[in-house]
Amino acid sequence: MLLAYYLAGLQRRAIRVEELVKERTLLLSTAEARIRAVLETAVEGIITIDGSGIIESANPAAEALFGYEEQEIIGQNINVLMPSPYREKHDGYLRSYHATGVAKIIGTIRELTGLRKGGKTFPLELAVSEWDAGNQQMFTGIVRDITDRKLEEDRILETAELKSHLVSVVSHELRTPLTAIAEGVNLVLDGKAGETLEEQHGILAISKRNIDRLSRLINSFLDFQRLEAGALPLRIRPANPNVLVRETIDNFGRSAAVAGFRITSVLLERIDEVDCDADLILQVLANLVGNAIKYGPGGEIRLTTDQTASEVRIGVHDEGRGIPEKDKDKLFRPFGRLSSEGAGSPIQGTGLGLSISRRIVEKHGGKLVVDPSGEIGTCFSFTLPFKVSDHRAWESKESTRGG
Repeated sequence: MLLAYYLAGLQRRAIRVEELVKERTLLLSTAEARIRAVLETAVEGIITIDGSGIIESANPAAEALFGYEEQEIIGQNINVLMPSPYREKHDGYLRSYHATGVAKIIGTIRELTGLRKGGKTFPLELAVSEWDAGNQQMFTGIVRDITDRKLEEDRILETAELKSHLVSVVSHELRTPLTAIAEGVNLVLDGKAGETLEEQHGILAISKRNIDRLSRLINSFLDFQRLEAGALPLRIRPANPNVLVRETIDNFGRSAAVAGFRITSVLLERIDEVDCDADLILQVLANLVGNAIKYGPGGEIRLTTDQTASEVRIGVHDEGRGIPEKDKDKLFRPFGRLSSEGAGSPIQGTGLGLSISRRIVEKHGGKLVVDPSGEIGTCFSFTLPFKVSDHRAWESKESTRGG
């Protein structure tokens, strides 16, 4: 009786174990099916290799990428998917990793060249991870064809180089005849080529103004092109921000008064010097003050200086029409301009001034921002750190800026 009871208990346990085995088997089968579905539907190529570089699996995306059926490459060295010199170097990379534990590719994303079945190469992006399959070291590579991206990058680079070359060539080609024309007009205006009638003098004066405007346009294009290419060096020297502000006021004082403006200043009395290219910072100030005069109906233009523990701030405040919040981003775009007040037509200019100014300030490690203060008045301000962190910006005393 006792034996029968014991045997019945064993039978129940056996049935329970069998049920558990079936449950676990079903769970494993379900998990395996899910993993297989993920691998088979993934848009990226996924390849697994063992510690010797032998291919153990490749998903359909990898098959399509390299042009092989899975059974054609399983058991082969992964270097069959690589052109020279990657093919010859790959086994050396694996041996070095096993010997030193120093990973050069594992855990990173790298751009390499792949080799298709027909012998055609293509650019690819590869991410490799390592995992442990019990007593065996395994690697998984996720591969992406980046042919289209590379073509687009090449197109963008080619377009940028063509634009830069075109701007440079056209600008330089225009400068020579423009200089000759300007000198000729100046000679006539100065009376050195003989007397001119009053009407002729007026026409020549108009021509001179337009020649000067075209010259400024060419210089803006060249500055913008050099800044875009990173080819405008900074001649860094210690400079007093207050001195730069006062020089700007001296430069604009007379023309501002004629236009109905009064330029004032509120300067921090004891302000530290900053390392900067004074000529370029004066160019930024000239642009900001010039814009205040062009866009404003008159009134006060106030220049200010202040400093913190790490930087100086210079501001240009005006009493003009103000800038709507929606137009703030447009201000700093190349060729972006606002309409003149009431007229609905753009102010004359290149639309490059603020874009160039922002790039100059950023090249110094500072920021140029606008703070619209409502319907009336705007404040442009920029910061300059006391020390320029990018030492590549420093130029020797013998350096000259090309132009």
